[in-house]
Amino acid sequence: MKLTNYIFAISSVFAFRDYFANTAELYKKFRNGKQVDVTFEPKRAQQVLNSDGIQVISIAVHGGKIESETDVFSKMLYDRVIGTRRKSALYSFLSNIDSTESMKYYTGRCIPTYCCEKIKAKNDRIDSNRFFGNGSTCKEYNLKPQGVCKYEEVCYLNAAHITSENFTTTKLNEILPNRYPVSFHGYQDRNDASGKLVHIVLGGLSNQKYKLAETFHKMSGGVFQVAVCKTAGNCRVYKPGNNFEQGTKVDGSGLTGTSKNNFVNKGKGGCGLQIELATTFRNLRGGNRKDWNFLVESIFCTLPKKDEEICDPVRPRMSDSEDEPEI
Repeated sequence: MKLTNYIFAISSVFAFRDYFANTAELYKKFRNGKQVDVTFEPKRAQQVLNSDGIQVISIAVHGGKIESETDVFSKMLYDRVIGTRRKSALYSFLSNIDSTESMKYYTGRCIPTYCCEKIKAKNDRIDSNRFFGNGSTCKEYNLKPQGVCKYEEVCYLNAAHITSENFTTTKLNEILPNRYPVSFHGYQDRNDASGKLVHIVLGGLSNQKYKLAETFHKMSGGVFQVAVCKTAGNCRVYKPGNNFEQGTKVDGSGLTGTSKNNFVNKGKGGCGLQIELATTFRNLRGGNRKDWNFLVESIFCTLPKKDEEICDPVRPRMSDSEDEPEI
């Protein structure tokens, strides 16, 4: 699915401030009370040494009412790994504002933003064109205004939905390096090319995604359809006994996590695991939630044990290939 990016500018120092601080400040202008929160463990992150082996950071940056239940999954995985990988960490960013997933945008709720032309900045580096606000924002970064973005909007009541390629906070940057990232996200139900519901989409540059699809299929009895994304344009449903290219195609736009700019690929080895969960799977209730446990256990059982197992050989770390904007 293609969700609108929710990046917003509050002041001329926007790019240099903590996203969490910006979000909290913005919400104060629209509602009273606490609208966003961050959960993280441990409170003081321990330094990870090479001798510690591969430690995990379990992440949900769109928790709460943005992509519901994703923060529950991140906590479940953290609780599962901390017993054996004792320097692992948890990071969840939660919003109490209504879910962006409903896609119910009302008249006057969103305002357009401006894109900037890609030109050389002062340091002779080609800068991204993702600076927003009015046209003057571009000039602040030595970039020329290009015009109103066709696909970018700021929706103030959902401004906590910051894309994975832009999300960063001081705390996340503190505990992300040298840990293996596993990031949980949510998407609206979508079908594969044959019309069947896809419950889970596995992406990121991690090599774990292939083994995870196979393991979860076995643990869950093959009840759920799991797609694996090699690249931004090549996502296919896992089928036992088939090679990857024989799987049914899935539109993975916005879900693949294969951009090097996605925070999930900025941890240990430059290759993380992104797990996208369909609404139907996140809405399981009662006894059906045992399948949540099967997923978490499958992740735990397929975590890389050695550095050389982390990265997907199809997409080496720090690949120049870019994905579509991540949700």
